[in-house]
Amino acid sequence: MSDLIASSEHRLRRRSAEISRLLQSSEQFKESSISTLESYVESQVTDKNYDFGANKQLIKLYQFFPSNCQGEILAKVLAMAMMARPATDLKALLYMCPEALIEINPLAKRVIQCESLLAAAKFAEFWQQAMNAEESLDTLIPGFSASIRRFILDLLALTYQSLSIDVCAPILGLSTDQLRTLTTSPPAGLPLLPSTDPVFIKFIPNQENQPRHLAAGKSVQLSTLLDLAAPQDDPFHHISEISS
Repeated sequence: MSDLIASSEHRLRRRSAEISRLLQSSEQFKESSISTLESYVESQVTDKNYDFGANKQLIKLYQFFPSNCQGEILAKVLAMAMMARPATDLKALLYMCPEALIEINPLAKRVIQCESLLAAAKFAEFWQQAMNAEESLDTLIPGFSASIRRFILDLLALTYQSLSIDVCAPILGLSTDQLRTLTTSPPAGLPLLPSTDPVFIKFIPNQENQPRHLAAGKSVQLSTLLDLAAPQDDPFHHISEISS
């Protein structure tokens, strides 16, 4: 996960007094608060200080005052929520954000298209959409691509102990040479073991990517199974004998 995504406690600690007061008062529902929350979005991008609660409130205001929506700010809010994967922040925002607002804002629409491609594991198309357009999403939110790569690597590490560099590079939107450089000295937080192997990347062992050894159960004799399957005595047999 990118440094942009801080813990909830850390995010609240770094909120300005002004934002904290706004979100704890009736001011949070007023149209006049939109500009304050929009400025706070910009500071989140600059300071790498993601605050889902504040951004969610801004989307609520956009819902009620759609003419105030700034397309680039909306795109930044959606992109930061996407970077918070595997958290479901983006899904929560999309429940509140009118679809029409996304449709009329090309940058926000592009973020959602990228989200759909990522969710469908169409990685090559995702990277083409995110990085090869006139303005990459890294320009919108510095660190976007690094955050998504970390999310993808975390997913791969749940299944694989190692993976071919030729296979993994396009999944991560990197050239094979770039991936080899990355695995030589992986940044802290990536689930990669340092490796100079020119063919494979190696993942840090975890509970999910290790072989599972099933304990052998006790054997059951066939005769025992046959006894269990055999018809039982009629429970009323002895009663009928007594009555006769």
